Amino acid sequence: MNALPGLTGRAIHTKKTGEVIMTYQHIHEGVHSASALMGIPLKRTDAEPKTDHVKQFVALARSIPGKPFRVFDDWCEIMFCAIAAITAQTPERAAELMSQQEQASGKYTQEDIRIMEDMLGVAQVAIMDGGRDFLGEACGLLGALDGGVGQFFTPFEVSKMIVSMTAPDISAIVRDQGNFRGADPAAGSGGLLVALADHCEAVGVDLRDVFVEGVELVPSTYHMLFVQLSLRGVPARAVCGNTLTQEVREYAYTPAGVRFVNKHGIMNAATNMR
Repeated sequence: MNALPGLTGRAIHTKKTGEVIMTYQHIHEGVHSASALMGIPLKRTDAEPKTDHVKQFVALARSIPGKPFRVFDDWCEIMFCAIAAITAQTPERAAELMSQQEQASGKYTQEDIRIMEDMLGVAQVAIMDGGRDFLGEACGLLGALDGGVGQFFTPFEVSKMIVSMTAPDISAIVRDQGNFRGADPAAGSGGLLVALADHCEAVGVDLRDVFVEGVELVPSTYHMLFVQLSLRGVPARAVCGNTLTQEVREYAYTPAGVRFVNKHGIMNAATNMR
């Protein structure tokens, strides 16, 4: 069995502020602090009013100086680096990601970084229970979709319909084989994979026994894909590459993906990992 390193605390600093801006522990604890600050329980009943998290997230992004779509892309890259550095398979890769994060965050002030942390809190509260393509929605509202490369994300209701029509008997597969694997060769923001995770939970499957892979061509969208799957708690490997040509530029495991691999071993990939 091939295993990945376990999660350990690793401080991520910015050169400009000299402060720690994110560790996986901060990400986890951010849910609780953001929930308390906004008065949002971590679990809601259907009868309780829902907070418009997308509106909050977009407002925070627009409060940071600069073009909103660029702020969003940078936020995704910074959060990607913070999480992926912790799940990196080698110290060298972790160092590369920390350096990349420094570069991405270096253009922002300490106050901007604080707002980005608030954005993370809002995002995780919104994403953790599923039910929507949160970052895909925010991406569209902030003008970060690139129509030139065909970025027109599938509405989440359509993703749910696709999953309900095409998903096999996942409960039976997990019972017989011990785990279930799924893939999206053109994953975008990960909406279809979030819908699949929602479906698994709805039919009584523990997400710890599920592993998905999402392939995305555009680096900025790949960052978004990874962050969304990480915050949703999906065991996954996000791949930046081209499904048609089998080109792989890079890939990263979500924190839940690391735990899955340590238990079940590395899964056969939808792409050839070279």
